[in-house]
This record gives sequence, structure tokens and C-alpha cells, in this order.
Amino acid sequence: MCSLVGDDEDSAEIHRVTRGNPFFVTEVLAAGGDAVPATVRDAVLARVGRLPTAARRLAERLAVVPSRAERWLAEALAGDDPGAVAAAERSGVLSGGPEYVAFRHELARRAVEASLTVGEEPVIVFADPVLLKTALTNLLANSLKFVAPGVSPHVAIAASVTPDGCRLCVTDNGIGIPPEHQARIFEPFVRLHGVEEYAGFGLGLASVQKAAELMGGRVGVSSVPGEGSTFWMEFHRPEVDCEILNCR
Repeated sequence: MCSLVGDDEDSAEIHRVTRGNPFFVTEVLAAGGDAVPATVRDAVLARVGRLPTAARRLAERLAVVPSRAERWLAEALAGDDPGAVAAAERSGVLSGGPEYVAFRHELARRAVEASLTVGEEPVIVFADPVLLKTALTNLLANSLKFVAPGVSPHVAIAASVTPDGCRLCVTDNGIGIPPEHQARIFEPFVRLHGVEEYAGFGLGLASVQKAAELMGGRVGVSSVPGEGSTFWMEFHRPEVDCEILNCR
């Protein structure tokens, strides 16, 4: 491949995004540039379009993650269809191991991501990718963990525009939180249940609050015991050059 590309660095990047797939490599070399070739885009979207609905939606959700995702997170994003992850893997769109799931080819992920559309202009807000991932991972982990015995967890993630920026919400069907405890659960080492009921150290929500504060945002929760909770994080529009998040 080096002889065709003429540069070891370019060759390594092409191999990274194509994993040596002959069709992808050929089309990338023929098209040149950084954009996904139209031929690759059409082939990828055709394959994704043939997936079952739940698997297709999962692929679209994972396409906005520029790295591999934890398997439990992928299964949570699959919603009520536990077979969606396996269906996407069998098709060759996704691949992974016991602990993670990712697009088999980075080029395919980019093709799917580029195909996604939104109904309104995105709002640009201040956010750090690492801190945001930490916060969302902890919120999702809590939503999946704190459910009543025998109840299948259901988690929804939504974003909305606010006057100052953006609000991200994680809503679940968990055990809920009594009103008198909703402020203190963000303090370190605060636990409302014994470890024999729900494992953990009481640091997850404290990490969420600290991450939000470091990004200049804030967190909160609304909850009904026995029905579920909605945790939210608010982010502000940037006033200086910084890492940004498209709130869509």
C-alpha cells in the first residue's frame, strides 16, 4: 500500500479507517481527499439499511461515538430489542469483544454519521469530550443498575435547547429517589441503599456533578419513587475558543 500512496503516514491512516478492506482502499485512493467516497457511502448505507430496525437505529446512535463503546452501553442504546447488537455484528457493520462494540470499519462509521440529519440548527456549547463521557457513563450505569427486581431497565437520552445553551437528559424507569434525598445524592459517598441491594461506592453521581462543574455547567434530577428518574446536565454557549459539543 505504501507504494500506491507514497507516504507511510498516509498509508497507516488509510489502513486504520479501512482495515485493509480492498474495496474501501481502492475507492479511497481513487477519490483522494478526506471525505468518504460516494461509492463507499452508498455501499455502507445500503448495508445498514438492510438491518432490522432496532439494529439500524443502534448503528446510527453508535456512529456519533468516534471510538469503541462499552458493550453494556451499546445494549442500553439498543432499547427493548436485546438482539440488535448481535444482528449488527452478524451483518459485519459492527464488531467487538466481550467488553466493547465498535464499527468494523472507521470509514463506515463516518459514512453513517455523515448521513444523519437533525431538524434544527445545532447549538454550540462548552463541553470537554472526556468529562462528558465520564458523566454520561455514570448516569447510564446508574439508570441500568437502580431498577426494581424483575424489571427490565429502560433508558432514554434526549437533548433540548435552552436559552443559555443545551440540556442533556437521561430518563429511566428505575426505583426513583425520594424528594428529601434528591439534593444530597450528588455528594461523595452518599448511598441510599446497602451494598447487598445495589453495589457501588457512592461516587458515580458525585463524579457527574464534578464533571459538569468543570465544564461550567450544572446537574439536577427530577424523580418519582417507584416510577423513575430524569437526570439532567446543562451546558452553556462558549464565550472563548474551547472544545465544543454540537447539541442536536
